[in-house]
Amino acid sequence: MEMPPFYFETHFRWEEPWADWPEAFAIITAYATTGEKWTDVENQEADRALEKALRQRAQWVRRLTGFSPTTNHAEPGWAVAIGFDPACETGCKFRQDAIYYVTADTLYVSFCDKSRRELREIGRFRARVHLRRFATINHQRHMNPKSFISFAKKLEGERIITAGGRASFSVEVCESRLEFILESGLRRRESFTWVDKFCASFEESRSEHPGDYPETRNASYLIGLAREFQQRKV
Repeated sequence: MEMPPFYFETHFRWEEPWADWPEAFAIITAYATTGEKWTDVENQEADRALEKALRQRAQWVRRLTGFSPTTNHAEPGWAVAIGFDPACETGCKFRQDAIYYVTADTLYVSFCDKSRRELREIGRFRARVHLRRFATINHQRHMNPKSFISFAKKLEGERIITAGGRASFSVEVCESRLEFILESGLRRRESFTWVDKFCASFEESRSEHPGDYPETRNASYLIGLAREFQQRKV
């Protein structure tokens, strides 16, 4: 049976970035399943029950909200480090038609019931994750190159989360460039000339997707730093 097209357009929002993504995990919601209407109280009670059940069987549980970029309809859910079949069984228990599953940064969707249970590939997971706080405040603070570099100087030595949320890094301001120090100790360099270009592109698009900044190979680090710039008053 073909899955409804709207399952394939889902994106996700997180409230706070984290870097400890497991290699494989499920995304499950307990809100009213497709075609049904529940009261707010029923949805919230089901959501709390799902969270409790997930925390009883897994150590890694994170809030993740799925939404449609077309209709803006959103449903709070939970990312949880459990296997595919247990995730589907949990979905069935909470009256869900389908669940999402992520492995090696590839997003899949599947019906929950055994007769239709099959992973259907959607695409790269990290390309569909958006930081809520970043999206809601990114219009409030102008980010020119001078203020951006000055901000980076104040954050030297701190750990910063990359755009995709899978790793952290620190930054060092040198005479004519930024240096991003990875967890492995390797350094990535970005000249101030290219920082200028990134800031200009960011001011225009406000995008948090590395692919939208082809002028640099360090977009994931620059976006992570820009995210901190928008959220802090340093």
